Amino acid sequence: MEIEFTGITRSEAARVAAEYLGGMVSSAGDYYDTKKVTAPDGRVWKFMSDASIDCRRKDGRQKVPAGRDYSVELVSPILTYREDIATLQELVRRLRRAGAFANNSCGIHYDKKNIMLSQWRQAA
Repeated sequence: MEIEFTGITRSEAARVAAEYLGGMVSSAGDYYDTKKVTAPDGRVWKFMSDASIDCRRKDGRQKVPAGRDYSVELVSPILTYREDIATLQELVRRLRRAGAFANNSCGIHYDKKNIMLSQWRQAA
């Protein structure tokens, strides 16, 4: 599953995820400035840049233009609804509390062979 957002940097998003998942953050050193969070179960959650995102950050009550560090695409490991929906929902909640938000340039992508959209609607 891929979830695009802005409002916080990739580094901040990875820190929030690592804290929640009990994982470790590492940098891939690639073109997408990917931050990887490896959870104790060995699964890797990635936070990478996406050029299609209109980067913004909050300045008081206003959303103002921000640098490319605020382009965040969360790429999850393979998830199953029954085992992982609660984890994904809580991670999204924590990212939002940290300042993440979506705008018209953001979206959610998923592999429809493995899950039904109706099962994931509540995650975002």
